[in-house]
Amino acid sequence: MPEGVAQRNIKSVLYHSRFDWSISRAGLSQEEVAQHMHTKQTVIARLESGRVMPSTRTLQRFAIATGTKLKISFDPGPTI
Repeated sequence: MPEGVAQRNIKSVLYHSRFDWSISRAGLSQEEVAQHMHTKQTVIARLESGRVMPSTRTLQRFAIATGTKLKISFDPGPTI
């Protein structure tokens, strides 16, 4: 599998698990999260699936809707 595809697959799994965890932890359905975000349930389903790359604004709205804190960080990586 080409490296770029593998990285996208890993990111998809990470997004899915984090969105799914946040919704479960909040005790909300996708529809309820969508209502809190003033959007449609299908948007939340796409976020959970990892098929889209959400904006920071969307991530912040999601965090507020699920009662979680958005944390974006840069971790040291391998040197090039």
